[in-house]
Amino acid sequence: MKYDFETVLNRKQTDASKYASVKEGVIAMNVADMEFKVAPCITQALHKCVDEMNPYGYQNLSEEYYEAVISWMKRRHHFDVKKEWICFSGGVVNALNQSVKRLTQPNDGVIIFTPVYGPFYRAVKNNDRQCAECALINDHEFYSIDFEDFERKCADPNNKMLLLCSPHNPVGKVFTKEELTRICEICLKHNVLIVADEIHHDIILTGSHTCIGTFPEVLDHCIICTAPSKTFNLAGLAVSNIIIPNEEIRKAYMGDDHVNVNPFSMKACIAAYNEAEEWLEEMIQVVAHNAQLAYDFFDEHFPQFPYTKIEGTYLWWVNMKAANKDHEALCNYLKEECDWYINDGAMFGTAGKGYIRVNLALPTHVFEQALQRLINKF
Repeated sequence: MKYDFETVLNRKQTDASKYASVKEGVIAMNVADMEFKVAPCITQALHKCVDEMNPYGYQNLSEEYYEAVISWMKRRHHFDVKKEWICFSGGVVNALNQSVKRLTQPNDGVIIFTPVYGPFYRAVKNNDRQCAECALINDHEFYSIDFEDFERKCADPNNKMLLLCSPHNPVGKVFTKEELTRICEICLKHNVLIVADEIHHDIILTGSHTCIGTFPEVLDHCIICTAPSKTFNLAGLAVSNIIIPNEEIRKAYMGDDHVNVNPFSMKACIAAYNEAEEWLEEMIQVVAHNAQLAYDFFDEHFPQFPYTKIEGTYLWWVNMKAANKDHEALCNYLKEECDWYINDGAMFGTAGKGYIRVNLALPTHVFEQALQRLINKF
């Protein structure tokens, strides 16, 4: 490969949150950032920014920035985005909270497909809204939408918004175009606003991702949350692009806020979208290879632990109920006895109890070590 996906990084020395409570020797496969160096073009752009943008005062988004985002969305996702639709944000989680707060009222219902990324629950509950949980159907670890239940939830006049995680975290599902079409039809029928978190939309292992914005019928009825952060390992730079085609919704979302633009975030995003596509394609190959290693290893050594095959994201969802441990004891056992630090499935809702989420975006030789550590442990 052209790029380096094998060097082991000492991130504990950089105060990375992923390593805050990790003892020496434990392999961290928890927080959803990668154990890979970023693409060299991004590092070079940041060095150039240090040299050329001093002093580091208040910054506006440049035309180059808008052009990079628009080009990326067209090239990778076949979505024609207009400049005025783009709202800069410090993060997709911030955008989810802002959408709920600004576009629904206290006690309104917000629909989520569960199990789901923990901040979805918090965006609803912390803003005094009600979680309308629509449980995904789990058929032998293959997940699908219960459309009958979803339509019932949408038909309830109290439910005003859908928070859609697409691709889905933690189960790694890439919704088909047919599934998304039906979601759009039902939401339009019942006037439910779609807020789509598409932060993992560039990391597709099988099939293809369809951006919710490519459905013209819902352009005036959706918010699309995107970012280069998961794609290019830039989460700490706090840069996201929230795409809102409807002017009234966009004004309500923004309110009177003035968003400060970090010049380093802006330059990193431009470099990523303009120059790092080849790096992304290689990174996906590494993750797909790690995923296949995981499938083969568990099929051979731990058939009692079924798993979901990843379609999108670099996050692997594993059913470990057969270990016969409560979720806290299971995670402690993995951490203390197996030197595995992963995410407890319970953080994704009650349907996640007994599951773990494993981050596969790490050097293959390190992941192979991690797998071997499980031998004779269960």
